[in-house]
Amino acid sequence: MMKKRLCGLNCLNIKTLRILNPNIYCKIGDLYINMKIIGYPIYFLRYLHIKYKTDYLLFINKSDQMKRKLLLTIVSLLCASFIFAQTAVDFNVNDCSSRPHHLFGELDAGKVVVIAFVDPCASCIAPSGTALGIVQGYASSNPGRVIYYLADDLANTSCSTLTTWAVNNGITGVPVFSDPAVIETDYGTGGMPKIVVLAGTSHSVLFTQNGGLNSTNFTNAINQGLVTGIEELDNSKLNLNVYPTPAFNKLTVNFNLKEKTNVRFDIYNIVGSAVKSIEDENTTTGNNKTTIPLESLPNGIYFLKLTTGESSYVVKFTVSK
Repeated sequence: MMKKRLCGLNCLNIKTLRILNPNIYCKIGDLYINMKIIGYPIYFLRYLHIKYKTDYLLFINKSDQMKRKLLLTIVSLLCASFIFAQTAVDFNVNDCSSRPHHLFGELDAGKVVVIAFVDPCASCIAPSGTALGIVQGYASSNPGRVIYYLADDLANTSCSTLTTWAVNNGITGVPVFSDPAVIETDYGTGGMPKIVVLAGTSHSVLFTQNGGLNSTNFTNAINQGLVTGIEELDNSKLNLNVYPTPAFNKLTVNFNLKEKTNVRFDIYNIVGSAVKSIEDENTTTGNNKTTIPLESLPNGIYFLKLTTGESSYVVKFTVSK
């Protein structure tokens, strides 16, 4: 096939772009990049090529400026989606102490998981230790909801060596991994350390940082994860609803039960901290109504979590006085 002067682009979804221009064609083979057009560092594109098995190249006629600009926008959005809408990679393995861990099981249960990937190395000590200290700070406000994992970056360090390094540097009482199912390249390029925050039933990556730790952004990501973990729980099965909203000094909760059971109500603030809890032992089969006093709560956004047995249901409400 004869080619004119062409511009090469890395394309992740060639079918989408074919709809816009039927004259677009693909080449399968080596990855060639025109750096002035694509605007991404070569190492990042090489990572996409390996990670997502991307062997497609998109070519458009350089003289077709309007279509070229439109296609460049779409390609940029497609590429960016792998950075900003990245999801976690599941694992179900034993840690170095032979205790089982299922990542998606923890996230689906509304927990936030922090993973510190280390070499181990001297530059990994401070950021990993700081991250652990921040996670431990949630133990009183959100007991059991923020989990810290320490993992070897490429799973090529023995468990004994990694555990000894951790203990010697004050990183104790946490699960330690050296397993190919838990490696940092699942979350982009490597770092010493690389720290990630994962949360939600959509298994979202809320934070990644290489070679250091921005404590403010890290903490904000955990807070976002705590709210996400609460907000994503379903309430439709109980026909759960509350009124009035905004609420003033009390909140009325309506819900439907298939059978009589004890019900627990927990109220969380916008950063996921539990601020009030009550139990109702006088429920009946069918429609139920409970009134919760709110005099002690300041104005703001809250989440009411209703728990029956092992099931939880959540509804959002506001307080305005």
